[in-house]
Amino acid sequence: MKPKLIAILLLIVIAPLVLMAWLGVSLARNEQERAQKDFERVLLARLSDVRDRIASLTAEQERAFLELTQVATRGPDRLREITRKERLVKQFFIMNADGDLVYPVRNGTETESENAFLFRTEPIWQTGTTFTDPSDLPDRARLSYGWHTWFWGNGMHFLFWQEQESGEIVGIEVDRMVLMSDVLGELPADDHPGDRSEHDRIKLVNAKSETIYQWGPYEPAADESPSADLSLAAPLGAWTLQYYVSGLTGTGGTSIFNITSGLVVMAFLLVFLAVYFYRENMRNMREAEQKVSFVNQVSHELKTPLTNIRMYGELLNDSVSDDDARLRKWAGIIMAESQRLSRLITNVLTFAKKQKGTIRLRMTSGVVDAVIDSVLISFRPSLEKSGMQIRLFTGAPATVELDPDVLEQILGNLLNNVEKYASAGEHLCITSAREGDMTTIIVADSGPGIPETDAEKVFAPFTRLSNKITDGVAGTGMGLGISRDLARLHGGDLVMDPSESGTTFRLTLKTPVRAS
Repeated sequence: MKPKLIAILLLIVIAPLVLMAWLGVSLARNEQERAQKDFERVLLARLSDVRDRIASLTAEQERAFLELTQVATRGPDRLREITRKERLVKQFFIMNADGDLVYPVRNGTETESENAFLFRTEPIWQTGTTFTDPSDLPDRARLSYGWHTWFWGNGMHFLFWQEQESGEIVGIEVDRMVLMSDVLGELPADDHPGDRSEHDRIKLVNAKSETIYQWGPYEPAADESPSADLSLAAPLGAWTLQYYVSGLTGTGGTSIFNITSGLVVMAFLLVFLAVYFYRENMRNMREAEQKVSFVNQVSHELKTPLTNIRMYGELLNDSVSDDDARLRKWAGIIMAESQRLSRLITNVLTFAKKQKGTIRLRMTSGVVDAVIDSVLISFRPSLEKSGMQIRLFTGAPATVELDPDVLEQILGNLLNNVEKYASAGEHLCITSAREGDMTTIIVADSGPGIPETDAEKVFAPFTRLSNKITDGVAGTGMGLGISRDLARLHGGDLVMDPSESGTTFRLTLKTPVRAS
């Protein structure tokens, strides 16, 4: 099998597979990204449920703090009493309308817990924090209550404040441990088996990414990133819920399996088609070789009896008296047709040798002009009978190295074309010339000619410019192609030159002078 055909069959198999693999991977990647985003939305929805539960708790506590900060009696003793009763209240504080802290203060009457509060909150008072005018939210109106958080020691602390009608601010330091306990109390102690997959875990982490609380059976790796995360609402905005899932990447497993299965099936089909085409091509090639072999065998078988027919035709022609015109005519027809059939068989055998790459030159000494004369003798009677005037200008009389059989076959094909297609012309001119090691032979007729657009087409195997039955001309379309191949094998070429009328072929052959 030819490498070109093998390459085509491989391309038929590989190219679609590569294209399908690329498309499949692209589709799988897009599908996996879409599935991952959908899965993340599901996880975020679950985290939102937890966040909303915590937000409901802080909202309830906020309502309680609003009532506590509306206390009518704001003396130290009353505030200390409320602090002792309320589990979430760690310390009250009061600021006057000018923003100065008026309770608690260091005046010798403060308690130990009040002194500790002043120490913890000292950065707040030193920076002149104004609760009612949030500089980080310039588009919002003046606030009347809210939360303030700050970091101190080993964690985040919380203040809740409310502005009074007098302009004072009454606030509470929320006991962070109690608040954290209440928040954790809203979270599940453990997942119910039917509520969530056994391959997930939810963590509540602080601003330092330290785990405050977690639930779920899955144990993520230390360097594993969460599949989804969601910050809590104020005042717990520094805390984040993180969702870990071990099977998130599993959404692409089905896609990969489907792609692989599809590629395997497609590969099987393509290989099947390639094998089918290969077998069909080999079968056609074997049939073609059998046909060519049969034609070659028949041609070889015909060559011997045809040679005998031609020889006895010539003997008959020589033995017939000039008075017997009818018998001489018949003998001439036998000779002409046997010569035509001989050329056809020679072309068929040459074409077969070319297909097998076995054409070889048999170089010997000879004279180009002598070969031209010999070939022209065979065609002159029929050409002159059609009214064509033959002009011969010989210019290659030297003895040179050449294959006379090849030259005779080329000239025979050219003159045969003149005989068949240009017999309506008036002139045939054959010119030979030699320059250096090259001999040039020009065969020009005044027939209907060949369009310049078909100057190369006529040399293609089995090409005839017209196949109409009404043309009255028979032929195989092999002659010119075989002649060009033989000319190139002989170191030259055969081309069609442009001409104003008729057709002109220029034959060149490498014919070095025979060494003595």
